[in-house]
Amino acid sequence: MLGGGEVVCFLSIRALLQSEHEVYLASHSLPSSMVRDTMEACHATAASRLEMPVFRAPFLGTYPSVLYTRLAVRQLARLKPDLVVYTQTALPFPRLTSGCRAILYVHYPPMRGLEATFDSELRRFYLLPLRFFLESYLRGIDVILCNSEFTRSAILDAWSHLSVPDPMVVHPAVVRDSDSSLAFDDRANRGVYVARFSRFKRHGILRELAKSLPEYSFVSLGSFSPSYGRYVSELSSGKPRNYGIVANATTRQIGGLLERSKLYIHCAKDEHFGIAIVEAMKAGCVPLVHSSGGPCEFVPEALRWETSEQLKEKCQRLMAQRDEWTHWKLEVEKIGRRFGADRFVQEFTDFALR
Repeated sequence: MLGGGEVVCFLSIRALLQSEHEVYLASHSLPSSMVRDTMEACHATAASRLEMPVFRAPFLGTYPSVLYTRLAVRQLARLKPDLVVYTQTALPFPRLTSGCRAILYVHYPPMRGLEATFDSELRRFYLLPLRFFLESYLRGIDVILCNSEFTRSAILDAWSHLSVPDPMVVHPAVVRDSDSSLAFDDRANRGVYVARFSRFKRHGILRELAKSLPEYSFVSLGSFSPSYGRYVSELSSGKPRNYGIVANATTRQIGGLLERSKLYIHCAKDEHFGIAIVEAMKAGCVPLVHSSGGPCEFVPEALRWETSEQLKEKCQRLMAQRDEWTHWKLEVEKIGRRFGADRFVQEFTDFALR
């Protein structure tokens, strides 16, 4: 399942192509069908692919892997680029050539992120030298873009001592077309949540909501990796019958559920932006999101919650009241349309390429 980060990457390529750059995409191997479909939707297929092999060290894997990736990135210097855009890497690497302009798109300051609260103290101590080592490269960045005002504030808090450029917000975009035509009576009494199965995303809140509202159905969808195995096992253990889990859901599965469900319920606290929320809006699926982080910049206050009781009350009301649900469906569809691909490409061009 490709997410907002991949779309940011491919739309950045589109902006570069439209500005008449010769573009190379350097990345690890990705499922070819997903890459092809998403790149086609973003009009980014004219970029040449440079596949970078993945290195996995059996011992102290982070540091050898970073060193290996650094050496692989340095090989790109043979292309003599005049511009490098980093959208997926944890942190940028040194300039590839003298005079090479560097642009960094930040989804959240790495190794200072909120998800680190779920790591052990030992791991945080282990990563301290790496954080210092990598952040020193930020002094070579010419332009910093980010996904929300929330992330912009985090960047300034984390990196202001490095005299980095003032970050500029370019919200991510949704490129998938959605059918939002189904009305209240045509949609299932179902709440959907789309997020990878990490503890930070708090899928457990949806499971508990399902227990308290057995008359409705709820489903968690998201990407899965072995590191999430224990958490998914916890979610599955003793789950109610009206709560489902779909790991590694396809784009078609996610889109279909959003288009046929009444509510989208976003459980993460301090979400950096929340591209799945925008996907739901465009599909006419009314979102209820935690009142924190980047989503507060575009989700109306009436559709935000802070406690489980508030979430339960708003869920019950919107599931039952046709007029109120229809009102918010129309409102969130308007909001969702603001996050289109053309808007992203124009802002990226204005802020990064001029």
